[in-house]
Amino acid sequence: MRRLIALLLVFAIGCPACFAGDGSDQKRVEKIKKQVNKYLEDGRMVSVETYDHHKMRGAISEAGPDEFVLNVARTSMSIPYTNVKKIKAPLDANTHDRIVTASLIGGVLAFVFVALTQDR
Repeated sequence: MRRLIALLLVFAIGCPACFAGDGSDQKRVEKIKKQVNKYLEDGRMVSVETYDHHKMRGAISEAGPDEFVLNVARTSMSIPYTNVKKIKAPLDANTHDRIVTASLIGGVLAFVFVALTQDR
């Protein structure tokens, strides 16, 4: 019984160090901060998903050390970085147009190639 109590005391004293996070939460928060600052500079619309399963779409107007302000339908919401599960922005118009143009050109070239290789 004494060994069991001694073992439990050793684990009680040593386990917080064993189960302490390796800073991955801090890394995630820093990644979110970088994305928020990038989207703030670009002025792009963003989609934000929080850990309580709320999804919001709006523009970032301010970024502070612990939270940022998202403008959603004429209202401003302060969102702490620690509550953000995912943040993303859709492709900007120029990139979208380039992808569509390249796809169309590729399709036309493939059609021409197939048409030229057909034996009549």
